[in-house]
Amino acid sequence: MPTRLALPGASALILISAVGLLGQTHPDGFFLNTPLSLSSGYDSHFIVGSQALDDDVTLITGPTLAWITSTHRTQFSVDYQPEVELFAQHPDLDAWNHEATLRLSHRINSRWSLDAGDFFLSTMDSTRNRSRSITR
Repeated sequence: MPTRLALPGASALILISAVGLLGQTHPDGFFLNTPLSLSSGYDSHFIVGSQALDDDVTLITGPTLAWITSTHRTQFSVDYQPEVELFAQHPDLDAWNHEATLRLSHRINSRWSLDAGDFFLSTMDSTRNRSRSITR
């Protein structure tokens, strides 16, 4: 009789473990990670060349498009985000900016892992430069 009681308990434990493993799916495919963003404001006394200018600025940031593939040990992702800066009175300052990130993470064993990545920024805005490192 004790073996009969242990058997349903063991099968319940196996079922719970299997359900827990199903909940740990690895992301694969294309994703939209951020929403479309529209902001507007007034920029005063910004320097272009040797002139101080004032203008209304509209910033449109597109959604971040990401492609992710992963296994239980490796994750690889590429994401891209466009951005447009529009000036009301100085259209020659309008800028189309591109941001992209590439990441690779591989767990070699329980103590060692390999992480690599790169960041790409292309901008028409000469005042915009950023140093950025990829961290997790």
